[in-house]
Amino acid sequence: MGNSKRHFLLILLLAGFFSTLAQEKLTFQEVDRMSYKLFEKQDWKPLKKLSKQAFSEGFDYYYLRMRAGIACFETKQYFDAADNFEKALSFNSTDPVAGEYLYYCWINLNNSVAAIEVYEQLSPSLQKKMESTLPKMRQINLEGGPLFSNQEEIFNELDLDGEGNIYGEADITQNGYYFSAGFGWQFKKGFEIFAAYSLVSLNKIQEVKIQDTPALSYQYPLTQQQFYMSGAIPVGRNFTIIPAANFILQQYNMVVPKFNESTVSYLFPVENFKFNSYIGYLSIAKDFQIVKTSLFGAYSNLNEETQYQAGLKVILFPLQNLNFYLASTFLDHNNGSQNNLVFGQMIGGRVLKPLWAEINATFGQMTNYYDNQAFTVYNFAGDMNFKGSAKLIYLVNSNIKITAEYLYFSRVGEYLVYENTTGDPLNPHPVTMTQEFNNQLVLLGINWKF
Repeated sequence: MGNSKRHFLLILLLAGFFSTLAQEKLTFQEVDRMSYKLFEKQDWKPLKKLSKQAFSEGFDYYYLRMRAGIACFETKQYFDAADNFEKALSFNSTDPVAGEYLYYCWINLNNSVAAIEVYEQLSPSLQKKMESTLPKMRQINLEGGPLFSNQEEIFNELDLDGEGNIYGEADITQNGYYFSAGFGWQFKKGFEIFAAYSLVSLNKIQEVKIQDTPALSYQYPLTQQQFYMSGAIPVGRNFTIIPAANFILQQYNMVVPKFNESTVSYLFPVENFKFNSYIGYLSIAKDFQIVKTSLFGAYSNLNEETQYQAGLKVILFPLQNLNFYLASTFLDHNNGSQNNLVFGQMIGGRVLKPLWAEINATFGQMTNYYDNQAFTVYNFAGDMNFKGSAKLIYLVNSNIKITAEYLYFSRVGEYLVYENTTGDPLNPHPVTMTQEFNNQLVLLGINWKF
């Protein structure tokens, strides 16, 4: 076969291929007839597929948007449903059906501000019908529970004054409790304020051993109060600025061991300590619907050291609803000029109709660390290298939510040992030793919207 014949056959094949593609393109009559038939049969999956193809080919009109929106709504893809209903309203801004569906999309996505914005555009008769479903804009949060520590048990197994039996001391965390109460108010257009008070109370014990003999066992309480405030300020389309501040008051009486050279003995005077610290936090969040992102930074002065935090948080709703969601956090935590990378991952979803579950794990060296928009502070009881939690969220009704959470903290505690490393028995050298232990916290909470 000659080259000219081969080229001719190739042209015929390509022409047939493109002719077939052209024939597969939809017409308006086909789109309208097929979408209506699928809608009547409530065959949602093929209807979504057909609508997507039709939109890509330039077909876009009120009835197609409504059919596509209802198909997405019935399959719980609320973000796509909301997008279709908003575009349906661009064709018919007074349509009550599209408005009602759009309202319930935002209700199902727990977006109170967007739901109320839609509600205010509805007719008075429809507003009266839906008034009982309006989301509440104020809320009260109460949370508290016991904290457990195995540090004393672990440290009791240590040779506290070292191999030389000269001197050793440790400040040990025992059990305690945590309590917080907060009030939040959400305003129209997306403005929010939140204020909370938190109290942490820990039982502490100081142990000193000299020449293999216990010399001090001093118990004292440590209390830390926190006064927190945050807000949300919408700027531009789907952008929000979130400032926050946390003022921390810490108070305790503890022993400060001192060596008396004249008597060649140790003294154990009790001294009072008060620390006032603060955290300043700022984030910029962008809502991409199924993906929400925020860039954040913070400055603090916990335990008389300076801290900086900066990072990125990404929340993903892959099913376009609240039945399954993921949140990942990447941050650089600087404490006293030492940088540490911290990574956190949360997985959550609906277990039963009124019940959600979340699991969370955070990895990295965390010294004087804080998270949850600087609301939760970890500045005592030893450095953390892992934090994990499991949480259940039970929705009693649309206004009352009950939570139960278990948290586990892997920590590193320090203790001081004097060793004769120089060969001079009158001039021992202090050595800081470390030992791992853990804390556990059980929290019960209630959230009431009104």
